[in-house]
Amino acid sequence: MSSKAQLKSLIVVIITSMFFHVEIAFSQSSDDQSFETNIDFTAEEKLWIKEHPTLKATNEFDWAPIDFVQFDKPAGFSIDYLNLVTKKIGLNIEYINDYTWNELVEMARNKEVDIIHSISRNSERDSFLNYTSPYLDMPIVFFGKENAEPINNKEDLIGRTIGIVTGTAQGQYYKKTYPELNFIEYSSSINALFALSSDQIDVFPGHVPVANYIMSKNLIFDINIIGQLPSNDIGTVDKVYLATHIDNPILINILEKGMQAVSAQEYLAISRKWQTEFNTDDEFKLTEEELNWLSEHKVIKVVAAPTTPPIEIITDEGTISGIAGNYLDIISKKLNIEFEWVQNDNWTEGFNKIKAGEADVISMIVASPERSENFEYTDSYMNASFVIFARDGSGTIGNMEGLIGKKIAQVSSSTIAQKIKQDYPGIEVVDVGSSLESLNLIENENSRVHTSEKSANSLI
Repeated sequence: MSSKAQLKSLIVVIITSMFFHVEIAFSQSSDDQSFETNIDFTAEEKLWIKEHPTLKATNEFDWAPIDFVQFDKPAGFSIDYLNLVTKKIGLNIEYINDYTWNELVEMARNKEVDIIHSISRNSERDSFLNYTSPYLDMPIVFFGKENAEPINNKEDLIGRTIGIVTGTAQGQYYKKTYPELNFIEYSSSINALFALSSDQIDVFPGHVPVANYIMSKNLIFDINIIGQLPSNDIGTVDKVYLATHIDNPILINILEKGMQAVSAQEYLAISRKWQTEFNTDDEFKLTEEELNWLSEHKVIKVVAAPTTPPIEIITDEGTISGIAGNYLDIISKKLNIEFEWVQNDNWTEGFNKIKAGEADVISMIVASPERSENFEYTDSYMNASFVIFARDGSGTIGNMEGLIGKKIAQVSSSTIAQKIKQDYPGIEVVDVGSSLESLNLIENENSRVHTSEKSANSLI
């Protein structure tokens, strides 16, 4: 394995450990499946499997890191787990996507899908579903603002506005158990967490991995865990199951046997991948090859974007700070290595340095097909959206077409600059070395507008 590929694999391990991320059908490939299993199926179960080689299963699109869509494919802990279980059995899975959670539950009720996963139990669902044993325990905790009063018991919820997600077993439980409390319903956990961050609600009861994933990907830093009710107070809504229609009990028996065939090592691997473990032990295992590589590479040269606060900041001492710098600090401590800034004056210069082999890592870069020919990437560690900045009095620019015929400033070699040049040839792009330079150009009217992420720094 090359040095850069080895380093990339090490950083992927660390970043993964820091994150607690029209009908569309996706099929699990059977190319690597062995249909010879060691599971002791009955003759009836063997016949059923033979007659039903491919099953339909649900895939929610916005419940990361448990069940979501990533790069147009099903992803998450439950997806990996169900794929593993059905591989043990010798079945293919076709994932059904692009429906809301409530619609997927109704599809399970109407026998339009064979398996629904990532589901918690309640009395209403018990009327039409059979369940396997739970395959994941996810304690429900209370999230609140940093200085909020803690929640130690049910009485501490009185007088607070509580956000819940419509249609979830957890939301239904709280409404039924505490009808006297003040609830506001949201369509998703991300909307509820944004509402909490903006003080529209006081409390959000949620699952730790889901909330942590959302907060880390959306740069929400002002929310903490402020309490947790005992598990015996919330029934079974903190456990996650596979389920099938009540008219199909043989499939539950088959799935249960597949679950029993999953080894502890296999389960631990996907738990660590999606950060669903609930303990403070964040140790990770490195291979002998990786340990040897680290012993020979104690200093890693890093390209940074010097003028992109708060994502990256270069301190007076010449070290990388900001969001990216903090990630590098954590990785540095865990791997016992040092990250050294290569002192590039701007991002374009740094980009050329790493292409020339004068640096090992770019600490902030957007993936693109062209760059993938020369670069490997870790998982992403943040999301950001693009907006358009212009001088006061420039009027409203509603979309990119509104920029045709205008000059815009963009950081040279950035992905957004390349995309604009490719997709909007009628826009004149002025290449600059940094976002600060582009904003200075706007102020001096040499260019009129600048497209950037919300922190006024170009994603590169």
